[in-house]
Amino acid sequence: TIPHKLAIMEKLDLVSEDAKAIGAVNTVIPRPGHLVGAPEKEVVLEGENTDWIAIKTLCERHLSPLQLESPDLTALVLGAGGSARAALYAMHKLGAKHVLLYNRTLSNAQKLAAECPAEWGVEVVDSLAAVGGEGRRPSAIVSNVPADGTAVEGSAESEGAGVVLPLSILSNPAGGVAIDMSYKPALTPLLKLTQQANEAAQVSSGNKKLWTGVPGLSILVEQGCEQFAIWTGHEAPRAAVEEACWRQYLSQQ
Repeated sequence: TIPHKLAIMEKLDLVSEDAKAIGAVNTVIPRPGHLVGAPEKEVVLEGENTDWIAIKTLCERHLSPLQLESPDLTALVLGAGGSARAALYAMHKLGAKHVLLYNRTLSNAQKLAAECPAEWGVEVVDSLAAVGGEGRRPSAIVSNVPADGTAVEGSAESEGAGVVLPLSILSNPAGGVAIDMSYKPALTPLLKLTQQANEAAQVSSGNKKLWTGVPGLSILVEQGCEQFAIWTGHEAPRAAVEEACWRQYLSQQ
């Protein structure tokens, strides 16, 4: 995690273009020097980032083809900390044309947005109340904010919370996917909000599930499976890995 994802970069021989764009490495790959243009070295260390791959993969898994191909695909990224840049990059690679960025401290969001290439389409919003209106209805949401600093609007916990989540951020009538990078607790405020949205949709129109909430543990599993494939050349037994991770995780709750 941060700061190690940053500090490791200067120790490596190579860094992938994706990791360079994000500015962080979470995977180190030993490669034979003669295969990567460095015959003088027996082993070359290459840095990669699989966080963004996990985010993009889970979005693709839970969004419809129509949503993914939409010329107006909109995303919302919460937070401007360590994993936010990977989330922004993932939304860009996903094909989002509008990427809204919100952070409790506006200046930090503005600084992060200024560091991103213009083609990423990052737009800072100073309030979550501004999200959900025409042209600002995200299909994909990624929260990089600690769960204990967030609360659902109207809940008992909302008073004093750093980030208060209004139901309006889930106003896209086609639904979407909401990913919480925080894996404690298992049911974060953002995931509770998706449940509220689904309950409201069922009451109003009979739709059972418009929004898919993705917990942080699923991100850990996904990026770990990607690392396994990079290191071994084989696909990880994803279902077995996820089942084992959840079993261990829930046993500690």
